[in-house]
Amino acid sequence: MPCHSCVLCYGTHLLASTLHSLFNFCTPQELNRLEDDANVFKLIGPALIRQDLVEAKSNVSKRIEYIKNEADRSDSQLKNLESKNKEKEGEVRRGRCRRGGAGCSWAEDGKGGRTCP
Repeated sequence: MPCHSCVLCYGTHLLASTLHSLFNFCTPQELNRLEDDANVFKLIGPALIRQDLVEAKSNVSKRIEYIKNEADRSDSQLKNLESKNKEKEGEVRRGRCRRGGAGCSWAEDGKGGRTCP
């Protein structure tokens, strides 16, 4: 789980989720090619355990749905962090302008004066 305040962490987490989901989207296609009596094995730790084909398809579809939901959640959190970041940048910029500090870009207010953007 990424830290809650780091945009870079969310971006990295989203990339990892995307790569993981790309791998998992190939699995249903492979399972659909199998005949009904095919042997399917699931890797659990160091052991391969036999699994029913229907159960395997169900597990894979649930996992893909979970990954999609996690990617959507991460994307919305990333957008939320980006909007908060822009808001804070604006607050900092306005604070600098009020103090007349560097990085201030005054705007004409139309009345012969200047206002902070």
